[in-house]
Amino acid sequence: RKSIALFNLKPLGLDDEDEWLKYGITQGVGMDLYQEIYVNTKHQNELGYQLNKYDKSVFDILSLTLQRETAKDNKRQYFLNGSISKDNNTFEVEINLYETKNINS
Repeated sequence: RKSIALFNLKPLGLDDEDEWLKYGITQGVGMDLYQEIYVNTKHQNELGYQLNKYDKSVFDILSLTLQRETAKDNKRQYFLNGSISKDNNTFEVEINLYETKNINS
């Protein structure tokens, strides 16, 4: 069984009305993966208690190092992050999937 931590996407040039997409996209990815019986996900919004010790909230964009540490602390084999940008009325989403043990802090 695979385990993945899902982190908010970094917003690049989004309007205030589109800011929700930074966590909304990964929520959608998580719901899709939830249907896969061999994948267990945990979204950043489920890690609030742990993020408090770093003085971070569930809405913050975390550094790669903090994402790795959080994934490692939650025994996640992988973690997902990325970015979202908007040009005119077109959104572009970049998703990155990392193997937790192979990322240097």
